[in-house]
Amino acid sequence: MRNSEAVKLYGPGILDLPVGFSKARTVREQIDILYAAADSPRVSRAKAEKHLRLIKKLKTKNPDSVDNLERAGEMSKAFHGREPKEIDDVVETYKYPTNLTKLGNLTEIEIECDEGKSVCPIEFKGVDLCCTPDGKQLYFVGGNQKIDLEDLGIEEDGKQFYELGCCVTISYFTDKHHLEGSRSQANGAEYIHEFGEEGGEQPMVIYDCLNARFQLAGGSYRVEEEGIKD
Repeated sequence: MRNSEAVKLYGPGILDLPVGFSKARTVREQIDILYAAADSPRVSRAKAEKHLRLIKKLKTKNPDSVDNLERAGEMSKAFHGREPKEIDDVVETYKYPTNLTKLGNLTEIEIECDEGKSVCPIEFKGVDLCCTPDGKQLYFVGGNQKIDLEDLGIEEDGKQFYELGCCVTISYFTDKHHLEGSRSQANGAEYIHEFGEEGGEQPMVIYDCLNARFQLAGGSYRVEEEGIKD
């Protein structure tokens, strides 16, 4: 934890932090140092209470970080047959489109289930259907996208990403004044697109369990003035 982050959690009394706190490499080490300091008879009750409040905030900030770090160390030891040598904090750059076009409100998608023998509907509320400015990639943005994979007959086994199946149809609510006329489109209407209806390839639906987000991978669709085409 950087000093600036500690100040936000601990307050201006950052200089009262226990010796070694600022050099601790992990949240687990920080918590251990704070517990030891709080139990020390040389620490005042007020300062001990501050330490305990900081411990609570550290755990609240990322409740899984401590357990996951310990599990990561156990995996490293099992894989290499020795104790871990170091802990690295890695910062990666994740690129994503900063400007999207909102097409409408996503209401439902249907995906192939049971090896293509049936179709499973997934309903959405508060999710925007968007696309890149060139119309080549669809995105599901915002809202509650969390699902239970067991409802789709998929056993969650600890992976982050799951292939749910090919996307058969996509339904969304929007207005298209240039196609239907402003009067009929004053309140909008629901549109349904069947992927592959023009001979194109259906996209694959990917679910990110960690972030509870859907993605469409591949497919030959594109967004044009008339709507989604493939």
